[in-house]
Amino acid sequence: MTDPATTDRVLAALLAMQRQSWEQGVTGHALLDLGLDELAMLVADAAVTRQHPDGRLGDVSGDPAAFREANTAQLLAYAALTGVADGRLAPSWLDVGADLLVAADRRVDRYGRVTGVSGAPDFERPGTSPEGQAFHLLAHAARARARAAISSARSAPGRRRPGRRAGGRPPAS
Repeated sequence: MTDPATTDRVLAALLAMQRQSWEQGVTGHALLDLGLDELAMLVADAAVTRQHPDGRLGDVSGDPAAFREANTAQLLAYAALTGVADGRLAPSWLDVGADLLVAADRRVDRYGRVTGVSGAPDFERPGTSPEGQAFHLLAHAARARARAAISSARSAPGRRRPGRRAGGRPPAS
């Protein structure tokens, strides 16, 4: 197990690095798992403010030639929906996560491949990858868990509702 000082140094280095949009999704997962819910919301908010009309998220490098990587929507959907399911994000984040997942769903071709993700093996251009496939499945499972958590909280009076621990609101539209 990593000691807290090492974890803090790794986190500081991660946050200081220039991140592509897909890396923000992975960063969101790490922050939620570390219990840094508010920081995870800031990362997610920064990513969704650059969302394009097709649902994919913008590149944070500022390079107009960079392709719009579709896996970012899946990564952030998974992070948001897991946060709702675990009760760490407000139920209103369900809609944000679900909308991001719909954008990813539009990228699934007739063979079931999630297209437009960083393509294996070098991840330097759009394509398909096992990682893109896996995150699609994980995000759908997280959506089901988030819906079940909200439904359960609504039907059980007196139970703690999801989002009451650290809460937070999704970004203003």
